[in-house]
Amino acid sequence: MYGEPQWPESIDAAKKAEIMDMVSDLDVDGGIRSIRAKAKLVKAGYSGLFGIIDTLSKLDYRQPGDAAFGFELNKALEDITGGLNARYAAVQADEEMDPAKALWNTKTVGAWMKLAATWPDEATFAAKKRARAKAKKN
Repeated sequence: MYGEPQWPESIDAAKKAEIMDMVSDLDVDGGIRSIRAKAKLVKAGYSGLFGIIDTLSKLDYRQPGDAAFGFELNKALEDITGGLNARYAAVQADEEMDPAKALWNTKTVGAWMKLAATWPDEATFAAKKRARAKAKKN
């Protein structure tokens, strides 16, 4: 629906390849490799964010398994961004998908893409994350 996410020029080809290697271990069905890949992407921070958004853009939100995995990935993005979220609607892996819920969750991909476009580099991302954290304390 939204196409490929735009990676910022500040992430070079080598770093993108490293992130996409982690992304290749993500699996809708879970497993230790997928759990470790999510953790590595969260640890990667700014660059990991784009790998997760890339994965989200390829899920079929009409399928409960994909949609439940989308929830997990949205939680990872929330961790990376210091609490930002796209108001993803939680999905159980075995639930019958409501088309309206599937559409809503699909739209969150566009929201993440739009937000990520406001962070052209890691320094900008970090500064905005610090500002949000400071505002939360006050």
